Amino acid sequence: AAAREAALSNDQAMVEGRIGLEDLPSWVFFPDKERAEWVNNILKQLWPFVNGYVRNTLFNDVEPLVDSALRPYKLSPFRFDREKVLLGQIPPRVTGIKVYDENTSRKEIIMDLDMVFASDLEIVFRVKGIPLRISDFGLRGWQELC
Repeated sequence: AAAREAALSNDQAMVEGRIGLEDLPSWVFFPDKERAEWVNNILKQLWPFVNGYVRNTLFNDVEPLVDSALRPYKLSPFRFDREKVLLGQIPPRVTGIKVYDENTSRKEIIMDLDMVFASDLEIVFRVKGIPLRISDFGLRGWQELC
């Protein structure tokens, strides 16, 4: 619940709200981390287009691979429900960003991104005809981009 609230709010509302210390953005605790509202604004605008890309990747690349991996275990066919693969309305949020400007070459950018993804996604798939569902997915982590 707190992760979903963090993902839906902006940083000021998150700090002012009644969220536990573990849910505060990293820039509150680490002076080398910066706020990333500008990145979150970009993610929010891109999010509707990301759904189409992810759907194509799941249907064209992931589905055949999973189906062939499950075949030896007699768990085939594996199919995504074409009508119910939705990433939802809540994009991931970057809760802190650090850009390394020392010990890097002029041709290199290194960034650490602290992220929260508390999604209202719904992915329905079938294994051997049995419907299965992934929903209300949550993820918190750190990503280094080079």
